[in-house]
Amino acid sequence: MALARPASAEERRAVQLGLSGPSDRLDRVELALGDLLGRLPIAVATARSQALDLRSVVEPPSSREPADVRVWVDVTAPDQATLYFTDASWERILIRRFPLTKDLDEVEREELAQIVRSAVEALLGGAKIGITRDEARAELFPPEPSTPPPVEARPLPPKIAKPPPPPSWRLEPGAFYEGTPYASALWQGPGLSLDVGAPGVPSLGARSTLGYRAPILLEDEVLGVRLQALTARVMGQLAWSPEPLGLRAAAGPGLDLTHVDPRRVGDRGAPAPASWDPVPVMRGELGASWAFGALRTGLFAGAEGDWVATRHVAQRDGAKRTLISPARIRPFFGVSLTARGEE
Repeated sequence: MALARPASAEERRAVQLGLSGPSDRLDRVELALGDLLGRLPIAVATARSQALDLRSVVEPPSSREPADVRVWVDVTAPDQATLYFTDASWERILIRRFPLTKDLDEVEREELAQIVRSAVEALLGGAKIGITRDEARAELFPPEPSTPPPVEARPLPPKIAKPPPPPSWRLEPGAFYEGTPYASALWQGPGLSLDVGAPGVPSLGARSTLGYRAPILLEDEVLGVRLQALTARVMGQLAWSPEPLGLRAAAGPGLDLTHVDPRRVGDRGAPAPASWDPVPVMRGELGASWAFGALRTGLFAGAEGDWVATRHVAQRDGAKRTLISPARIRPFFGVSLTARGEE
């Protein structure tokens, strides 16, 4: 399409016009430009495209048609029109950005055409406008941020293997029930235990117990005695536990705090007052157990020695008479239930 007013060929100046954007918008823009540019002594060659390649603005082709002014109008963006102008030498470029708020209505088209006409007239008149081509290139194609040189990865120091934590001592709380022959009776009762073991198999450690022996009554034809006791034991222990079996051997001292309550049988005799008598003992014990989940059930047996050879004596008719004389070394046996400890 050529836009020009009637004039001789010598008077006409060549103007190349490039329009970019949607076709419906270009129709309106081209009509507005044709009305104003047609009043100038110029010959306009118009080219249309859907999108503008900005490199065609800043990089002149090696072979191109001569023109006194080159204009590009880009209305691709809905909210802005961008205008580019160059002179015949193509060494300087003017860039104008025109905001669009009314979708290129008649007023905006008229203003846009006036800007184009004013710039064309200035360039035809020899005005030096805009910026250099290199400056325009830098504005339209800003350099990408420089990538810092890769940092050479330093080798990580070798990891120092931490020694495994020392195994902790094993604690196994439990309960038991045991009995021991005492004179003519079976003295029995419950108790609590705590096994402490060093790591390893076999394991050296300790076993402590607290027990209660239920009351028993021993008597002859005249006098009797009611006995009950609190017991405490502290023993060294050697345990061997190839799971699920567990074996142990323990030995150590202990103390029985025995409540002695003399009783009269029949109408004769006068009982002495009740008392608590401490009885030191030495204990040796063997045990075997079997693990079931978190528990261990077992049997144990052994012997205890009475350090003071305890006897219960009654005085009758001015003479002392032994009422009860338990064995100095007495066997015992029992059952246990223990919580399995973890090292």
